[in-house]
Amino acid sequence: MTKSFFNFILLIGDYMGIELYIGIIVLVVFLLIIFRVLKTKNNNNTISDNKDTFTLYLNNNGLSENDVDVIFIVEDCFKVSGRNLVTGNVIKGSINVGDTLKYTNKDGSIIETTILGIEKFRQRLQTANTGDNIGMEINNSEKINKGTYLFRRI
Repeated sequence: MTKSFFNFILLIGDYMGIELYIGIIVLVVFLLIIFRVLKTKNNNNTISDNKDTFTLYLNNNGLSENDVDVIFIVEDCFKVSGRNLVTGNVIKGSINVGDTLKYTNKDGSIIETTILGIEKFRQRLQTANTGDNIGMEINNSEKINKGTYLFRRI
């Protein structure tokens, strides 16, 4: 499909003159840049919204970040063969396989999830510590967004 599309564009360029071909390329590149800027802007809003939701949860329960012993921020979330996977950074504390972490939804409700597996650079681990960039398999079916804070209270 893609190859035939480009052949069609080249044929039009030969028939109409090379200027049309260059114009189409410029238009496609311009649209790709626009979509990339919009996507980045939307992702940044999601990250700040999740930080605000996490902070609001702490404030509503009379807690501070000192009352939380584990904080993990999600960089990406996806499904592979029916398994829910998240990648991100351990900001504070240690995470072990079998631990139960919580996170807040947009509506402020708390959802718990259990860590089924931890991986770092294609090696299975039992524990991840502060500063580790890891991937985790989790057991929940709820959608987790980029920028979500997974945490465990002391």
